[in-house]
Amino acid sequence: MGQQYTRNDISDSGGNFSDPNVVWYAVGVHAMMQRSLSDPASWWYFAAIHGQWVTQTDPTSRSWAQVNPPPDVPTSPVPSDTSLWDQCQHGTWYFVPWHRGYLMALEAQLRQDIVAAGGPATWALPYWNYFQNPQMPGDFAATTLPATLPDGSPFPAGLGGQTNPLYVTDRYGPDGDGNIYIPQGGISADCLNDSTYTGTSANGGFGGGITTFSHFSGLTGGLESNPHNNVHVIVGSTKNNSGDYTEEGLMIDPNLAALDPIFYMHHCLIDLLWAYWNVALGRSNPSDPAWVNGPTPEFAMPWPQSQPWKYTPGDVGNIQVLNYTYDMLQNTALAAASGFPSPKAQPVALAARLAHLGAPALEAAARPQIVAPPRAAELLGASTSSLIVNGGVSRASVKLDSTVNKKLMSSLSLESTPDQPDQVFLKLEGITGTRGATVLDVFVNLPAGANPAENPQQKAGSVGLFGLKQASDKNGKHGGSGLTFSLDITSIVDDLHLGKTLDAGSLDVLLVPYRPLPAGTDIKVGRVSVYRVTH
Repeated sequence: MGQQYTRNDISDSGGNFSDPNVVWYAVGVHAMMQRSLSDPASWWYFAAIHGQWVTQTDPTSRSWAQVNPPPDVPTSPVPSDTSLWDQCQHGTWYFVPWHRGYLMALEAQLRQDIVAAGGPATWALPYWNYFQNPQMPGDFAATTLPATLPDGSPFPAGLGGQTNPLYVTDRYGPDGDGNIYIPQGGISADCLNDSTYTGTSANGGFGGGITTFSHFSGLTGGLESNPHNNVHVIVGSTKNNSGDYTEEGLMIDPNLAALDPIFYMHHCLIDLLWAYWNVALGRSNPSDPAWVNGPTPEFAMPWPQSQPWKYTPGDVGNIQVLNYTYDMLQNTALAAASGFPSPKAQPVALAARLAHLGAPALEAAARPQIVAPPRAAELLGASTSSLIVNGGVSRASVKLDSTVNKKLMSSLSLESTPDQPDQVFLKLEGITGTRGATVLDVFVNLPAGANPAENPQQKAGSVGLFGLKQASDKNGKHGGSGLTFSLDITSIVDDLHLGKTLDAGSLDVLLVPYRPLPAGTDIKVGRVSVYRVTH
């Protein structure tokens, strides 16, 4: 295996660069930023691999030329071969393996530059654990680098006093004022409770729906939906919450996001969650050859002093055979402090659900203590028209099929379910629009006039509309099919069943933007549907 690198949580020093991992990250980013756009070893080329507005244009999107410095983003020279550009995988089961390879390639280039500047050969990308530290580390908010480090030594590579390469002007945060933090309730690690990678037609599972090479065309997986998308939208946001596309933060747009150095700290945590799901929770990746061998075109990344590295999901799916690990995989206390579930959490949750539904304790204990893989999904109901989200609250009524609902209620009564009762999922299908700068909170059967913030038990979850513009492009690769998300509403439906209101014949779905949408930025939800999933 050779050298083993450990990616560590950033220790927030409040902006005085006391964490050596961040110090050397700044050195490496600075070195990559000195190279031209056409150089595969440059910061700009790597950003364009994820997506770019240099050769691509869109009248409602901010071009690279419109980015406010710092950083000073170049738009030329364009390389003669741009085949590695615009490769990011989203809305697909390839989301996490593609991004893992992307991080590995960037890390290799940064490490080479760090070593050349006198840094440690053991350096690895750090990650921002916003579950434990919701405020963005202060070193990314400092406009200039300090002349000296806390121990009195000069800042490496002679960069003391220079513009901080980790600082970005176009990074606005949830209040639109440049204070970057993740608000309470803004994200969730519930994706770790998904027991399967691909799920069913009703839910995206942990890793996303089955697709070919994809940019926002399929059913978004739990990990990509939340926390991934939500963090992108919250961190990037829009200056002063204006909604003007020319004032959007970099992180909000897939074709701008990788210009921001915080992008990679965010994605390291996403990669860690996948590793934790595999290693700590013992969950399996797909064995389907279409996932293992990857799509066409195949994944490829620049590699230092080498030809592009070509890889498949199968090549990077097992972190235990790669050249890096995470501190959290070796210290369970770090996972517990972040609120991540332990391997014992799912059996406990299943037993608690059975007891909540009325199963005697001995009977609940006698049933299987793991959640079985989903067997089939059946449509329970769907809205009859599209839903427009504009300004404040939007509602949709989902009429339930009486025959399917009876089967669901029988399952929840523990009459016809030998092992475990059905799960229920809500889908928001074909979401389109021209702005992605929002997160939608989703509530089910919220009483009329009730304050959503005071009724968390009715909250199904939230979805961040990262990539909305790309997914809505009718001239794009997927014909403007939009974003599709699924949310587990099983606990809400359980309570409706126990309250004898599930037989009312419909569910009321409420969509609440985490801040009001500006005029002219309507979002359209093609269909709201509800499925029962049997096990």
